Amino acid sequence: MPSPAPSRCVPRLAAALLALLLAAPIRAAELIFGVPPLEITLDGQDIYRPLADYLGEVLRRPVRYEVSPDWLSYQRDLREGRYDLVFDGPHLVGWRLAHSDHEPLVRLPSPLRYHIVVRADDSRLRQLDDLVGHKVCALAPPELSALMLYDGFLNPARQPLQETFGGGFGAVFDGLRAGRCVAAVLLDNFYEHDLSAQDRAGLRILHTTPELPNQALSAGPRVSADERRRIRMALTESSAGNQASARLRAKFDRPARSLQATAAGEYIGYHVLLEGAVFGW
Repeated sequence: MPSPAPSRCVPRLAAALLALLLAAPIRAAELIFGVPPLEITLDGQDIYRPLADYLGEVLRRPVRYEVSPDWLSYQRDLREGRYDLVFDGPHLVGWRLAHSDHEPLVRLPSPLRYHIVVRADDSRLRQLDDLVGHKVCALAPPELSALMLYDGFLNPARQPLQETFGGGFGAVFDGLRAGRCVAAVLLDNFYEHDLSAQDRAGLRILHTTPELPNQALSAGPRVSADERRRIRMALTESSAGNQASARLRAKFDRPARSLQATAAGEYIGYHVLLEGAVFGW
């Protein structure tokens, strides 16, 4: 039997392919959940991956947790708009508000404050200006604690020197205890909950910074208005959302209360802590 004419096969093949395409499920585009390079540890995976997985369930599309290897990479990725969802500090949330189409959705409820502490027996240091010309232990910029120290000295020529550390506030405190600096910048939550009573007795609070809104989750332009609404509701009003964010809240906000809805107005202007203080921002 002769084969069907090519002119008849082509429409039939096209129709079959179209039917297959219409029947196949459409896979929604993947979203990338980024965090600063402070959490390049298994601990960070434990904190953020459950939240990213839960948001994937809420949005019914994959959400991939990703961390940059260093601050320069993180800065580049923020500028290029790589991240669809980002959880970080108020200065970085404010920067995205000023420079990209990101909107803060939920935040940790407690305000952020930092204590600048000195050894209790150091009678030379009585006020913030006494730190001029001395070394202060702090996490490396653009971590917010270091920027808050700079913010207390508007004249760059009179800023104290910084001895910077990785490894969190525990390393900063150890630096002060080892005599590598005369003062240290510590998160108030760390000071109150992680230091022992004996550790605190050996310190004196020289200065406490003004309060700032806490770390927040922001969403970029590839997250629709409806998806943003669903994220807010899921993370503030559901037990599953509380469970997904439990480790994050336990690490950064004690007591670990539920996340709270937030909006752009709480973070406008905090980008100035970053711009002009850290190279490249």
